Amino acid sequence: MQIQGLMPNIVTYNALINGHCKEGKVKEADKLFDEIVKRGLTPDNVTYNTLIDGYCKEGDIHEALVLYNKMVEKGLLPDVVTYTALIDRLCKTGNWQKANKFLNTMMERGLNADDITYNMLIDGYCKQGYMQEALNLQKEMMDKGFALSVVTFNSLINGFFMEGNTREAENVFKEMLEKGWAPDMVTYGTLIDGYCKGGNMREAFSLLHELTSKGLAPDVITYSALIQGLCKERRVEDACKLFEKMIQSGLTPDQFTYTTLIGGHCKEGNIHMAFELHDEMIQRGYQYGE
Repeated sequence: MQIQGLMPNIVTYNALINGHCKEGKVKEADKLFDEIVKRGLTPDNVTYNTLIDGYCKEGDIHEALVLYNKMVEKGLLPDVVTYTALIDRLCKTGNWQKANKFLNTMMERGLNADDITYNMLIDGYCKQGYMQEALNLQKEMMDKGFALSVVTFNSLINGFFMEGNTREAENVFKEMLEKGWAPDMVTYGTLIDGYCKGGNMREAFSLLHELTSKGLAPDVITYSALIQGLCKERRVEDACKLFEKMIQSGLTPDQFTYTTLIGGHCKEGNIHMAFELHDEMIQRGYQYGE
């Protein structure tokens, strides 16, 4: 690459790599990285940190880790942003052990994890069902002077519901309110989904009423959870009414909503209605059983 007869230096390359990564063109950024090496320039901390973050955001943890290892081998040091990006992606792929190792490496280097890093790890542990480890991190987070946030509480509530521990999920929600945090749509959606899966439809609809009275609007996920809960109780007529209400509110049912309601009609022997919904689902571009 040459601009008006001038060859770019590492600062210029870093700016271009950053621009490509921000636009999601990580492969293009990687080509520039190769060009840097071919031209005899030396990639610096900024080069590696930017590309690693880009690959993490693209979901390519393998390439991100390859670059991380190259960076460390060359004696360059990742920054907090790089560690946080790696931890986030590893948690999302379920590799919480490696994510935790990165947190320890980061802290051994004297880099301070922030509340975002802790919340990522707590969420990762919760989704994997390691609630004690999540609670330990919560304590560590508080000991280091970080305040718990709605994000922290939402992760813990979801984790306890996932392991079927409704009482602990309710205790976390109670603690959240006592600490002065207002539930957001994620909080309500998580609680409603948990109660629906546990068969407590009365509490689920009570929360639906509460959130709407506070000016919040239920999303597709919340409606789908309620529809699934009603179908489990063989209250398909009520599920259909909620389905219509969802559409009237301007929301578009997703594939899960359709398949749930189709399954409910099939169990009740309403084959005609099931096929009508199936056809409607196909017209929206969904495929049954995908």
